[in-house]
Amino acid sequence: MNRVKFAVSPDIKVGGRHFSPADLALMAEAAGESAEIELATLQQLIVEVDEDRFVQAKDALREQGLRVYEVGMVVKILPFAISARVQK
Repeated sequence: MNRVKFAVSPDIKVGGRHFSPADLALMAEAAGESAEIELATLQQLIVEVDEDRFVQAKDALREQGLRVYEVGMVVKILPFAISARVQK
Protein backbone atom coordinates (compact mmCIF):
# COMPACT_ATOMS: atom_id res chain seq x y z
CA MET A 1 0.00 0.00 0.00
CA ASN A 2 1.22 3.50 -0.78
CA ARG A 3 2.16 5.84 2.05
CA VAL A 4 1.61 9.60 2.17
CA LYS A 5 3.45 12.19 4.29
CA PHE A 6 2.20 15.52 5.57
CA ALA A 7 3.40 18.00 8.19
CA VAL A 8 1.37 19.10 11.21
CA SER A 9 2.02 22.13 13.38
CA PRO A 10 0.00 23.84 16.08
CA ASP A 11 -1.44 27.29 15.59
CA ILE A 12 0.44 30.18 17.19
CA LYS A 13 -1.11 30.94 20.57
CA VAL A 14 -0.17 32.99 23.60
CA GLY A 15 3.19 31.64 24.73
CA GLY A 16 4.21 30.32 21.31
CA ARG A 17 3.42 27.08 19.53
CA HIS A 18 2.45 24.10 21.64
CA PHE A 19 0.73 20.80 20.94
CA SER A 20 -1.82 19.99 23.61
CA PRO A 21 -2.28 16.42 24.88
CA ALA A 22 -5.61 16.38 23.01
CA ASP A 23 -3.81 17.37 19.78
CA LEU A 24 -1.33 14.51 20.14
CA ALA A 25 -4.04 11.99 21.03
CA LEU A 26 -6.11 13.02 18.01
CA MET A 27 -3.05 12.80 15.77
CA ALA A 28 -2.34 9.25 16.94
CA GLU A 29 -5.98 8.22 16.53
CA ALA A 30 -6.39 9.84 13.09
CA ALA A 31 -3.11 8.46 11.75
CA GLY A 32 -3.73 4.89 12.90
CA GLU A 33 -1.59 2.07 14.23
CA SER A 34 0.62 1.72 11.15
CA ALA A 35 1.52 5.43 10.93
CA GLU A 36 4.93 6.90 11.61
CA ILE A 37 5.35 10.31 13.23
CA GLU A 38 8.68 12.12 12.94
CA LEU A 39 9.80 15.32 14.67
CA ALA A 40 11.07 17.91 12.15
CA THR A 41 13.27 20.90 12.91
CA LEU A 42 10.65 23.51 11.93
CA GLN A 43 8.26 22.97 14.86
CA GLN A 44 6.35 20.38 12.88
CA LEU A 45 5.57 16.71 13.15
CA ILE A 46 5.82 14.74 9.90
CA VAL A 47 3.06 12.13 9.75
CA GLU A 48 3.27 9.20 7.33
CA VAL A 49 0.01 7.31 6.86
CA ASP A 50 -1.49 4.74 4.53
CA GLU A 51 -2.94 6.46 1.48
CA ASP A 52 -6.49 5.36 2.30
CA ARG A 53 -6.36 7.23 5.67
CA PHE A 54 -4.79 10.41 4.29
CA VAL A 55 -7.86 12.59 3.64
CA GLN A 56 -9.65 11.45 6.80
CA ALA A 57 -6.61 12.11 9.01
CA LYS A 58 -5.93 15.51 7.42
CA ASP A 59 -9.55 16.63 7.84
CA ALA A 60 -9.70 15.51 11.48
CA LEU A 61 -6.53 17.41 12.35
CA ARG A 62 -7.70 20.58 10.62
CA GLU A 63 -11.04 20.41 12.47
CA GLN A 64 -9.04 20.38 15.73
CA GLY A 65 -7.37 23.65 14.65
CA LEU A 66 -4.01 22.20 13.67
CA ARG A 67 -2.23 23.31 10.53
CA VAL A 68 -1.60 20.62 7.91
CA TYR A 69 0.95 21.12 5.13
CA GLU A 70 2.24 19.15 2.17
CA VAL A 71 5.70 17.63 2.46
CA GLY A 72 8.23 17.17 -0.31
CA MET A 73 8.90 19.29 -3.35
CA VAL A 74 6.70 22.23 -2.35
CA VAL A 75 7.39 25.84 -3.31
CA LYS A 76 6.97 28.47 -0.59
CA ILE A 77 6.46 32.06 -1.65
CA LEU A 78 7.82 34.53 0.84
CA PRO A 79 6.10 37.92 0.40
CA PHE A 80 8.73 39.82 2.38
CA ALA A 81 11.52 38.42 0.15
CA ILE A 82 9.64 39.49 -2.97
CA SER A 83 9.02 42.99 -1.64
CA ALA A 84 12.67 43.29 -0.61
CA ARG A 85 13.74 42.55 -4.17
CA VAL A 86 11.29 45.08 -5.59
CA GLN A 87 12.55 47.83 -3.26
CA LYS A 88 16.20 47.44 -4.37
